[in-house]
Amino acid sequence: MPRKSTKPKPQKRLARSSGRQSTPRVQERWLRAVFEHSALGIARLDRHARIVDANQAFERFFGQSLADMAGRALPEFAAAEDSEPMSSLVVETLANEGISGTREARFVQKDGKLAWGSLLLSCAQDSRHLGLFAVVQD
Repeated sequence: MPRKSTKPKPQKRLARSSGRQSTPRVQERWLRAVFEHSALGIARLDRHARIVDANQAFERFFGQSLADMAGRALPEFAAAEDSEPMSSLVVETLANEGISGTREARFVQKDGKLAWGSLLLSCAQDSRHLGLFAVVQD
């Protein structure tokens, strides 16, 4: 008499691939949606840590619009005690392209209040530019 297998049955996948490759346009739209609708504050920075683009969660965290923040370096938003360590984190992250840096920091919001946040910095490079992206979570 054959024995029943005791191996667990594989679980069904929640989503099945259609077998089609995502086009760059579809991937770009998907990444843009993630950026725009994320609960985490995300900003694209140039190689000097100046803000180039930011999502609504980033704007809410700092209490400012992208128009007010664009062109300003991220360490400018840090409390005085955290500005130099944040600048060092930027330099280290850029020097170690591809390795992320993190730290807890106090940020000054537009109304002058301090907000604690967890900051993640990572390098982002395309064919033309080396920059950073910052993720802030309260």
